[in-house]
Amino acid sequence: MQNTFSFFSNLLKSDFNLNTELAQFQIRRWENGQNEIQPLNYYFFTHHSEKYIVVATSRGICFFGYVDNEETTLADIQNRFQGIRLKELNSKSDILQFIEMLKSPNQIQISFVLDLYATDFQWRVWMELLKIPRGKTKSYGDLALDLQLPKTASRAVGTAIGQNPIAVFIPCHRVVQQNGKLGGYRWGLERKRKLLVAEQESR
Repeated sequence: MQNTFSFFSNLLKSDFNLNTELAQFQIRRWENGQNEIQPLNYYFFTHHSEKYIVVATSRGICFFGYVDNEETTLADIQNRFQGIRLKELNSKSDILQFIEMLKSPNQIQISFVLDLYATDFQWRVWMELLKIPRGKTKSYGDLALDLQLPKTASRAVGTAIGQNPIAVFIPCHRVVQQNGKLGGYRWGLERKRKLLVAEQESR
């Protein structure tokens, strides 16, 4: 797979850089098939009463999300990355540095890579999500229009949003229904509500 496609040819060359309150990160797209990045290392951790998982290739983080059940989460990830071996991490690595950054954002600043596996359409949608400012929301239909698609494509856009593998950093929680209702969120509507409230309050 190539890093970019025609829609973003004027915006992206190979990678997308984004500064956040926590870190600077770079987004890459898997290029040469899945087998070259085996195995995937994963690590569960708990922070502020929430449990998370972070999964990484040899080049960067490919999945970060909330966990309600470890077995269900691993099954979902295995289904997403079919044919790739998962290996639980038990030693120091860049993943653990990423976790320390999440836990102590004011004390450690790092740069890291998100290494995403995506279809062309998913990539377009996820990159568009990065343009929604903190503290703001956008409807599924308006996001479709931003992608130069008809507003009726909002269902397809919503499906791609639901496949976003990186919670918070790729802010799929900022997309809501046209009437202002929350819509869906793969990690639960209560988490989506809390994220939006926290971002509104910190503006």
